Amino acid sequence: MLSMFSKLSLAATATACSVILLKSGHLLAAQHAPKYKLCQVQVIFRHGARTPLYDVPFLPKISYEQGLMNHPANTHVNYKLASLIDDRVPRSLLDESYIKKGFLDGGCMWGQLTSVGAEQCYELGRNLRKRYVEDQKFLSADFSEMKRDLYVRSTHVARTVFSARSVLAGLVNEYGSEPITIHVTSAEHEMIYPNYTSCAQLQNMTRWAWLEPDKVQGITEIKNEIGKKLRVPDGADVNLIALKDNFVAAEAHNKPSPYDTLDSSARTLLGAGSIRILKAAFAGIPELRSQTLKLAIGPFLDILLTNMENRARNSDDSSTKFSLYSGHDTTLVPLLCAFGIPCDSWPPYASHLILELYEDTGCVTDEDRYYVKLLYNGEEQCIADQVSPFCPLSRFVSWLDHVRLPMERYLQKCANVGNN
Repeated sequence: MLSMFSKLSLAATATACSVILLKSGHLLAAQHAPKYKLCQVQVIFRHGARTPLYDVPFLPKISYEQGLMNHPANTHVNYKLASLIDDRVPRSLLDESYIKKGFLDGGCMWGQLTSVGAEQCYELGRNLRKRYVEDQKFLSADFSEMKRDLYVRSTHVARTVFSARSVLAGLVNEYGSEPITIHVTSAEHEMIYPNYTSCAQLQNMTRWAWLEPDKVQGITEIKNEIGKKLRVPDGADVNLIALKDNFVAAEAHNKPSPYDTLDSSARTLLGAGSIRILKAAFAGIPELRSQTLKLAIGPFLDILLTNMENRARNSDDSSTKFSLYSGHDTTLVPLLCAFGIPCDSWPPYASHLILELYEDTGCVTDEDRYYVKLLYNGEEQCIADQVSPFCPLSRFVSWLDHVRLPMERYLQKCANVGNN
């Protein structure tokens, strides 16, 4: 009988809190039901609907009237920008490039968050408020108390900053109070998306897919087919990314476009081709995926994991209780690939990943006391080969170790061009 108890003890040690716990040969508890207490939330989201980024000469011009830049009052909240590096807020080089590019028909600038996008992000904020303020009581409904638990970071681009503002407006449900800080950094130091500017090694590995997409498997055939469907003039370049970008922007703002004339098979083909290029350029081709992800999103992943580890070590630390990260499709695509979540279509505007950290308060040991739950656009995901949406933090961290990359190692790798 003792030998059987001994075997059970070993099994209990191996799986920590989820099975029978024994002491001195006596049964203490059987299959305890986990008591999960939420202790940290990190939300990473794409900006809301915007004007197009690319001019496609053979497409009919679409008018984006200037009134689209007037974001509704409910999407506003007091905020201030703060640099992650020093006391000076850096220039936004990307926004400066949009100014130089001029205006779309109708008076809007390229790449700007519209009233539609602001409302999308406000709605995301309202959903976050319902889940974490009203339902779970994780955040206080009192603005002053909630503000102490918030950390907000955005890429330094107008559309992502305004998207963060709109999400905050929905979350805090208050205007006129003291400003909430949104942290930004310069383009060369940005880690929320794959940064070709700061990492020549990454540029060498994947930039070809963005500049010469015909080298990506199957893209030439897709371009030819889409060109026929759209009756593209001979010699004109069928840029799948530019086409998809223009069509998605038009659809979001109820604008007519040639996309409306495409049948379902052509739309599917365009979607498949554009996401294939996006993944190759920002997450790497399958045979080089791990090496690419390490440089593409490894430093940001290290921030997310470190936040969880710190919270697990010090559950009273409120500095990382609730974090918002406002980014791009090029933020979400490599993250989805790193987490093993299917990424077969372009992340829609205001798409979001949520990392929730839970403590099993019924656990009598420290092993596997903390669990991670991941949601993508509101749907729970099973991660790290788990059959349950609750994944032990230790398992989650070790599962991502091959793509996690602390900043100091990132800088070393990027400096060593030609070495992986």
